[in-house]
Amino acid sequence: MLIIKSTKSLKPVIFILLSVLITVLAGCAGTALSPDEIEITDAIYGYFQAISDQDWDGARSYCVYESTAYNDVNKIKELWYPDSGENEEIDIDFIVEDIDTIIITGEYAEVQVYIKGVIIYNGEIVEENPGEILFVYLQKIDDSWKLYNIEQ
Repeated sequence: MLIIKSTKSLKPVIFILLSVLITVLAGCAGTALSPDEIEITDAIYGYFQAISDQDWDGARSYCVYESTAYNDVNKIKELWYPDSGENEEIDIDFIVEDIDTIIITGEYAEVQVYIKGVIIYNGEIVEENPGEILFVYLQKIDDSWKLYNIEQ
């Protein structure tokens, strides 16, 4: 039987147990995002939300000027929202379900994004993509991250 005679001998044991507990719990909490990773995720969410809101200038503001991503905004607008004067109502919603891997190499970044798309035409869902993986490429320009390409 172990008999502890002094409370002084408990202090090192308690300290070691608390240190182990803190280390284990810190590993469960995950890793905090860096400032660049936060800016990158904000740019991706902002881009897709602006398209969903039909805010074409807003969507282009998240892009490198005249890049593939910038021109994709124009193509989406022309394809789904032509200025034909018809009363048909089209709504496209892009939902970013998860941003998984962010790889930053200098002033460039590659991000794996899980996205869901829903197209509503005259109040009815005509297409619903249950989710797909996109690779979003960004460049840091003037201290802000901008999308320049999106691939499947």
